Amino acid sequence: MLVYALVLLGLGSCSPTAYNLIYESRKPSDSGLDLGGKSMAVVYLESEDGRDSLYNNLFSDAFAQALEDEYFDGDVAVDVFHQIKEEGRDYSSVKELSDMVMNLGNDVIFLVDTPVSSEDGRTTLSNMYVYDSMSGGNDEVYKKSLSATTTVAVSQGAVARRLASSMVKDFLGNWTKESVILLCFDWEDEWIEAAIHANDMEWKEASDIWLSLMGRKVGLARSAAEYNMAVACYIEDELDLATEWLDRSDSDYTISISSKLRQMIEIKKAGK
Repeated sequence: MLVYALVLLGLGSCSPTAYNLIYESRKPSDSGLDLGGKSMAVVYLESEDGRDSLYNNLFSDAFAQALEDEYFDGDVAVDVFHQIKEEGRDYSSVKELSDMVMNLGNDVIFLVDTPVSSEDGRTTLSNMYVYDSMSGGNDEVYKKSLSATTTVAVSQGAVARRLASSMVKDFLGNWTKESVILLCFDWEDEWIEAAIHANDMEWKEASDIWLSLMGRKVGLARSAAEYNMAVACYIEDELDLATEWLDRSDSDYTISISSKLRQMIEIKKAGK
């Protein structure tokens, strides 16, 4: 839920109003992987006799759907593949998973190994190996294992979906509240329209208006539009572009809140 809290800048009678935009920002998952904006595929292995094909299929479909709910607004976007497991191959190695990235064309691979059952057949262990080819130099495989027990009242299919639901939690983003300040000349309709779009996180629509305004404004008003563009880029994680817009804003007119945004940009860059 986005909220505007009114804050006055006090730059003069013709100054813009500053609004504090509170929004939720996705942080890296508990696994440490930052999966936002990346393409993903789930690959599950199956034995040659196919005895674990249905189990891993149900597990992988449930896992992929949970990723789609988190990262793609529920749209079908996570590819699910299967392949026969070959003896002697290390499916948890960087080489094996990086080859899958090249072959499938996805940024992130979730590989589901064949399940391991206890002697009595009631307990099932699932192993997963995850490789993020866009992690920025952290070239390693994240490994996760979970087990569940089947009872008379719980089918193997239910166990597969339950394990997937538990396993995926490690890869869902952690959401935190953040805030940024936006500028608006409240007596001009275009500025108000842009602010409404920003409040709805419709940054393309808001940016189109600010770009139009800066082509017709000078001084403080032009600087305010450029500053707002920097805010939009900051929220969209286009940090270098955010700095460029802020430099242009400072060049046209120095606004007191500019230094705060610049500091936020540098902190965010350091954390990536």
